[in-house]
Amino acid sequence: MIVATYNSSDNHGGAAKAAFRLNAALRSAGVEAFFFCRHKQTRDPFCVRLTERRSELPQGLKRLETFWTDTARHFLISQNRTGLSSTIFSADPFGLDVTEAPAAAIARIHHLHWCSHFVSPAAIRFLRDTNRPIFITLHDQWWMTGGCHYSAGCTKYETDCAQCPQLLSDPAELTKTALAEKIDAFAGCDVTVVTPSGWMADCARRSAVFKDADIKVVRNPIDVDVFAPLSPPERADARAELGLYDDDVAILFGAQTLADRRKGFNELVQALKLVKERTERRLFLISFGRPAKHALSAAGIPAMELGEITDDKRLAQIYGAADLFVIPSLEDNYPNTIVESLACGTPAVGYAAGGIGDLIDGETTGVTAQPVGDIPALADAILAGIENFTGSDEVRQACRSAVATSHHADTIAAKMIDLYAEKADDFHAPLSEEETAILSAAVSRNKSGRSTFARLDAGSRLFDTESVMRVLLPLRGVHDEAEARRATELAEKDLTLHAGEFYPIGRGRPGMRILGEGWAQPFLEGVWTDGKKAHLHFFVKDGETVRSAEMLASVPADHERQAFSVIQDGELLGGLELAGTQRHRLEIPLKPVTGPQFVNLTLEFPAPELNEAEDDSAERKIFVSGFAIRSEEAPAFKDKKRYQWLRHLTPLTFPGRKRATHDRAS
Repeated sequence: MIVATYNSSDNHGGAAKAAFRLNAALRSAGVEAFFFCRHKQTRDPFCVRLTERRSELPQGLKRLETFWTDTARHFLISQNRTGLSSTIFSADPFGLDVTEAPAAAIARIHHLHWCSHFVSPAAIRFLRDTNRPIFITLHDQWWMTGGCHYSAGCTKYETDCAQCPQLLSDPAELTKTALAEKIDAFAGCDVTVVTPSGWMADCARRSAVFKDADIKVVRNPIDVDVFAPLSPPERADARAELGLYDDDVAILFGAQTLADRRKGFNELVQALKLVKERTERRLFLISFGRPAKHALSAAGIPAMELGEITDDKRLAQIYGAADLFVIPSLEDNYPNTIVESLACGTPAVGYAAGGIGDLIDGETTGVTAQPVGDIPALADAILAGIENFTGSDEVRQACRSAVATSHHADTIAAKMIDLYAEKADDFHAPLSEEETAILSAAVSRNKSGRSTFARLDAGSRLFDTESVMRVLLPLRGVHDEAEARRATELAEKDLTLHAGEFYPIGRGRPGMRILGEGWAQPFLEGVWTDGKKAHLHFFVKDGETVRSAEMLASVPADHERQAFSVIQDGELLGGLELAGTQRHRLEIPLKPVTGPQFVNLTLEFPAPELNEAEDDSAERKIFVSGFAIRSEEAPAFKDKKRYQWLRHLTPLTFPGRKRATHDRAS
């Protein structure tokens, strides 16, 4: 039984937690379940960080991805949103060939969850080529829309997603193309759609992507041993820690991002103002999650913002200390927060939006408000919750009983195993010796913390011949305007640069600007570095030829010298060495480069034993305070006053290691 689970993150967000919990439950049930993600935060040896090997990407693909990430996505989506929704919106032309991971290649089931910026619709074909059943759990609507993760009431995902109401304009027909790509990706595919709520199942049945798919409703699992009611002494301690009095009515509100319009922060604040006027009870509002733009104190009652809570045990204490959990979401699938709150014995109140009505029944677990978005209705529901669902041990036990068994990880895992077995005839077949060896090697690799690399795919319809013209050409003008604005800003700061000028690398700078065009990849204080290497990217303009570069650099006071190699676009140019703490001007002969094209210079540091230092554990580094390239077509730089910019120093570092022992005689 081998299952490959895919989610963009292993621990960030409700979808990640639900997927990770399911994967752990499958392993407890005897399934060889591996969790593949792009952003790994846990140390689970069965969780595999899967990413592209950037050093091996073709230069054209690098440029295309950089253009999409830094420019196209910014102007087509981020800066092009209407006020209808602030929920994440994503269209992903790039995806990974996840089957390049050995443990994924031999999986008998591929189970996708929240995969934005990880497994693109274009990359689904790699999974299809395995001829294995594909499962998709819908944690939001993204898999069946042209880009929005929640449609805000729009039903265009049922047809073609043309003229998306969440975008001010769509000259590239982005949403229509993205939805067409998803329809094509799953056409004729053996896909089973799993939804935690009946509402999401209905949306999937009406969608153009999944209208012919097999759709099942299976709840999200939680750890009912962690999310459990507190004993009376524990609850008293938890409330005291939060500064609550015995007669306080503690109202809890939480989400990954409180500022998300969909989560109903504004409705909650306005409703609590009405509640305060209609009750003599002392109310206390507590929130967790990324804070909203406005303070909770706007509700007119004492409030406390706890920020992001990543520890489930700590979160369970907060749920247990609260009297009422309020979730005023205007649109939601099946929030984990409600299930966790009920498991801790705390009733809930919220709008009857999406799948919330599946959890709050109006009799034992809390009160729902209708119509969705109506502030007086929410205030009435909160008042009813305070009067009828707080202060009773029987109510808290009933809330716990409502979810403890139905959402138990073992219960959900058993349901999923049955569904897997229905789709894969050999699901329960014994593992071969080869499969066992592959899985063992995967666990060993992940214990060491290394990443598994996969090929980056850009086979999206967005980059087909016709579509690329629609998507990218309209951005040329937008990009040129942005470059012009940037040049104006530099000029206003007296930072207009030309070939031959030294660019100061330091805090507060806008990024590397060389030749007045193109961009570098700045990281933190000015230089992109991965530890053992530092990368300097620049663009050579059309009609110019660059033959050398110069760098202002020095060695820290605790070093005697520092050696490093210079590599141009993968070819070793030679070695350089710095000695002493004074700043040196280093000239770097380059292979002649005639524009227009990008150039990548890499500073690579050798093994620590080659760079002697008094302290073996000291961090080896050099300080680079300025960088310039020389062009035959540009006038020499002569303005000495501009050296006043070079007052900031940026360290290029790599982790210190103890020197290896040497046989000096050899």
